[in-house]
Amino acid sequence: MAVGSGTLSYQWYKGHGYARGRADYSGVNLPTLTVLDAQVGDQGEYMCKVTGAGGTADSDAATLTVTDPGILAQPQDLSVNPDNPATFSVELDPASTMPVTYQWRKNDVRSPLRPIRPVSSGTLLSGEFVATLTILSAKQGDEGLL
Repeated sequence: MAVGSGTLSYQWYKGHGYARGRADYSGVNLPTLTVLDAQVGDQGEYMCKVTGAGGTADSDAATLTVTDPGILAQPQDLSVNPDNPATFSVELDPASTMPVTYQWRKNDVRSPLRPIRPVSSGTLLSGEFVATLTILSAKQGDEGLL
């Protein structure tokens, strides 16, 4: 929040340039900047220059990170009886840039003691947002982190 005497003016910057010239910015001359429909290209540091009767002050920079693809629903833990099917799924944000390549992996814990084993992989194309892995007949050896 900026405090000063008289009327304050605001100018938002991305990196070293003005945050303007894009229809997806709202509030480039207001106290709050909104990046509408944020894309990977919008990542970076944003800061605001506030000018008032007493001079000019720069805000600290804030970093915007855009995760693409975005995950809406993470896989859930399952418990099944032996020889029964087990299905895991992950749901992507429909705004994700397609195609998206995915890989299901078992024991993907960042530890040298646990080998990472690819289980299944694929590609989601435009209009596809759920990746699933089905183990048709679960065995005790299928236990672990997926």
